[in-house]
Amino acid sequence: MKTPQRIDHWGRPAKWFQDFSAEHLDSLAQRMKEIETIFRVEFDLQLYLVWGSLLGAAREGDFIGHDVDIDMAYVSKARSALGVLKERDRITDLFDRYGMIVTAPNHGRFLLPGTVDPDTGGIPHGIEIYTSFVTQGDYYCYPCIPGWLSGRDIKPFGTASLRGIDFAIPRKTDAWMAAHYGDNWRTPVGPSEYRENPSQYACFEFLRTEDT
Repeated sequence: MKTPQRIDHWGRPAKWFQDFSAEHLDSLAQRMKEIETIFRVEFDLQLYLVWGSLLGAAREGDFIGHDVDIDMAYVSKARSALGVLKERDRITDLFDRYGMIVTAPNHGRFLLPGTVDPDTGGIPHGIEIYTSFVTQGDYYCYPCIPGWLSGRDIKPFGTASLRGIDFAIPRKTDAWMAAHYGDNWRTPVGPSEYRENPSQYACFEFLRTEDT
């Protein structure tokens, strides 16, 4: 059987999760739990799985084999755009003080390091942290869910196991998945078949401002 070309969602060469040892993947899941604890203790915020990480946990209880990154989000406690931005700055300021920010291109997401791959000594996977918020009862998750769901669809959170560790997930996971991936989200597709939603929704414009 021909080995599939190792590419990411954007067609770039990549090393997939399935190419790493079980020990490395277990350490990534544990790293996610450590970051979740930091959010809870320092900010009273609960991280939950989104995008490909949610898909893998809900469908397989594991990372998707051909995925390349980790996706988590928090629901902001703020009730205004300015409050969301200030809260986000407090979060990244803390991680930045410890040299943990890999990149923070805007207020909608930032990247924290995963764990060291013992085979290469590098850190091949990042943990993306996305901003989400609820306003007037509607739920928004940067950059692709612009109020299609309600806050009650998300909280109180449910749980799903990823590599034997429980993580928070949206209360109505089926609805969350369908909102982004469509009704056939349970059917696996390869990275060459996946198409990122290209829309840039106006409701997220305030989050696209760069960090200062």
